[in-house]
Amino acid sequence: MMSAVQVVLTKLHAGGKFDASTYKVSGGLHGVGVSCVNALSQEFNVEIWRDGHTWEMDFSCGDPTSELRQAGTSKRRGTKIHFLPDKTIFAATEFNYDTLAQRLREMAFLNKGSRFRSPTSAPPTLKTGEARHAEFTTPAASPSL
Repeated sequence: MMSAVQVVLTKLHAGGKFDASTYKVSGGLHGVGVSCVNALSQEFNVEIWRDGHTWEMDFSCGDPTSELRQAGTSKRRGTKIHFLPDKTIFAATEFNYDTLAQRLREMAFLNKGSRFRSPTSAPPTLKTGEARHAEFTTPAASPSL
């Protein structure tokens, strides 16, 4: 039997949001986004905090490289995904920090209860040489669109 996280991360349309109003703000790809990222990543790791436990699973090129495993306990709730694009598919695998930060800011504003963190390995700013890192959280009340 396949875990729900494996289904969502490997099957197209499994993670779709089918409420017609959801796509007004999510910018989603009708359930193909995360499974495509997984398939196009040489390394893809998911960490889930739920019901007092931490769960982890690893993938490569869309295929599981580990079973879903309980990795401890936690009072946190949410999901963390780490991925590295497959260098055999993409000519360029570097991300533009400013583009990512802007998109994370928009998603945090539009998706109630979310928190997004920019990459910690972002290159320093050109002007000051300072490290760049940002965290974006949902405002107290999400906008109604």
